[in-house]
Amino acid sequence: MGIRNNSSGCSADALARVLLLVLLCCAGLFPAYAYEGSLPAKVAVSGLQGPAGMTVHPETGDIYVAEKTAGRISVIRSGAASPVISTGWSLDPNIPFWAVSRELSKEALVKPALNNPGSVAIATNGTLYVCESTPSGRLLEFAPDEQGNYTKGKIIPIPWIDRPFSWTDVKVARDGRLFLVGGVAEADVLHFGTVLMRDEQGDWWVVDYGPFINFSSVYLSRNEDIVIVCERDLGGVVWWDAVRHLPIGTLEESGKNISADAVSLMVDGAFVVGQNLAAGGARAVRVDPLTGEQKDLISGLDRIGGLLLSSAKNSLYVSDEAKGVIVEASVSPSSEGMEYLLQRSLDGYQMGEGFTPRQAPGFLKNFFSQVGSAQTGATGEEEGLDAVTDRLTMSFSLREFAAKIPLIAGKIETRSLEEASASVSEDPLTLIEFVIFFPGKTIASGDLATPSLAYFAAQRKSGKVERTRELFSGLNIRQRKSGGEWMAGGDNARIMVPVSSVGLEKSATGMDLNLAFLGLGIYSDYYLRLTSGQENTGEIVVEGLDGTREVYRAVFTEMAKVGMGAEVGSEIKNLVVAGFDPMQQDSGMGWLNIGRSPVNVAVATSMSELHEFAGMDSKITAMMKKKDREIISTRPEDVVEGASPQPVAPVEAGDSPETQPAVSNEADAAAVPSSAEEAAP
Repeated sequence: MGIRNNSSGCSADALARVLLLVLLCCAGLFPAYAYEGSLPAKVAVSGLQGPAGMTVHPETGDIYVAEKTAGRISVIRSGAASPVISTGWSLDPNIPFWAVSRELSKEALVKPALNNPGSVAIATNGTLYVCESTPSGRLLEFAPDEQGNYTKGKIIPIPWIDRPFSWTDVKVARDGRLFLVGGVAEADVLHFGTVLMRDEQGDWWVVDYGPFINFSSVYLSRNEDIVIVCERDLGGVVWWDAVRHLPIGTLEESGKNISADAVSLMVDGAFVVGQNLAAGGARAVRVDPLTGEQKDLISGLDRIGGLLLSSAKNSLYVSDEAKGVIVEASVSPSSEGMEYLLQRSLDGYQMGEGFTPRQAPGFLKNFFSQVGSAQTGATGEEEGLDAVTDRLTMSFSLREFAAKIPLIAGKIETRSLEEASASVSEDPLTLIEFVIFFPGKTIASGDLATPSLAYFAAQRKSGKVERTRELFSGLNIRQRKSGGEWMAGGDNARIMVPVSSVGLEKSATGMDLNLAFLGLGIYSDYYLRLTSGQENTGEIVVEGLDGTREVYRAVFTEMAKVGMGAEVGSEIKNLVVAGFDPMQQDSGMGWLNIGRSPVNVAVATSMSELHEFAGMDSKITAMMKKKDREIISTRPEDVVEGASPQPVAPVEAGDSPETQPAVSNEADAAAVPSSAEEAAP
């Protein structure tokens, strides 16, 4: 639902303002800023008060901006800003008792005024989320009314947060997930930084946290399966697999005396980092996620507050807090696919860790549908062959299948090598397709064992094809058991050519595959050396029966077109290594689920007895308290507090309940719930 536009035409006042603006420009009185860098940039809107985080409406394409100094949210239309959340709104007073404390009273929580709003995000239904970049800042939700106005909001309480966090950025995914970053500063020393996520069910997760970390910005990939987080003081960037909850990659600090205050994505998947320089001034730089190489996009800014890419308008927007403007820079559509650099980073991480890809590529689905239709027989005639094939294709899940049957599959096109001009025959090889089940392993079945199964096809320019076929069938099976005894297993054994051989080797950036398909004197021998991950390259060597040797370059990536089962313009990889996912505990620590209420809630049942209800596993509670002790121990001596305070006496009815600490080893402050429902664990 969009915002109602009450303008029905160009009024006399509006026309007067336009004429005044023209006169000011002609007189040289309107602010004009010169920007340098590789992108052509201009001021899109001026007159803002501390513009910071921005978001784009999914339907109208309008830009919404948080104005820190003015304490409002504005929408940009026709080069002018109009407030949408400023005054005249209210907050729902119903909030959990544990969200209230003596330091942050209920009156302060429900006060209808934005205090230094740092960022704004908009959901697909038009709901706005606003975070306050001030100590004990709030996370607020505003749903539009029937007229599209934002007059009523509510507080989103955050469990585990017991210190005066300042929230710097918020993002919302299409499925409703919220991402929030912020930190706490005490005595000019950053005490704690965190990245949080609220899932579709309302549970909160800790994505990242730690002492002396100052998270400044968060951004989501186009598919919203990768989360990019920027760290202000070190100027670093880390990106996470939002499906597996594991880190994909990290780029170290961008330079001394440089703070990274905002992050976004270019169309090609490179990071855009907003850097504020200690010596003064600011710039937006492009950072390659694979190499870390930097390139200036826009310089000549004063202080960057936020970044936003609008792929629909092919524009990058930068808010300049100091100058009170939003700068717009034109960006070119990616010629190699949407966010292909970030996708290659994900591919390298998946291949390097041995994870099954997110989705099965079209060529593999097509293979399984062909196998299904070939084996339907009478059933296919009864149901209709198309119906059976569609059912098999739609129900196919690579993750579920590969968990039982590991596989390597590929659709490899060839390109000639200039340095090997004499290595290609008059009828060159054009395409290789293969699927290998249980690659490089022997399949055990009871007391018998059979080699891994492979299907292979090599096509020439003339149309000639060498494909897998039976060399012998109906062979007797015999196997030596322990003790030297031989056992007969029937007469259904067979030998198929070519015979496959597989070698896998993981690297930091992906996986190297060495594949051989041996023709046993019937077909040519095919050798494939493929590097898959951040770099997707390879070579094919064919040794013919007559002793000839052909060398080709292997190509297994292409751009998606209509009907390929992927977004047009995205990069598709026609190579799959699936079914080797490592155990979670061997892959690093994932995100931490902290639920919907504080980790610990102490309820007073008498003046002398406290009962503690653990909202999460005891290991999590212990870990958080340990983390807090580590933070205190690493703080400078002049900041370290004294001995832990003594337990707080239970509060009397009517007093404001204390916030319950979630990660602190400070004593829990008891609170008397206002109802039996609130007293439940």
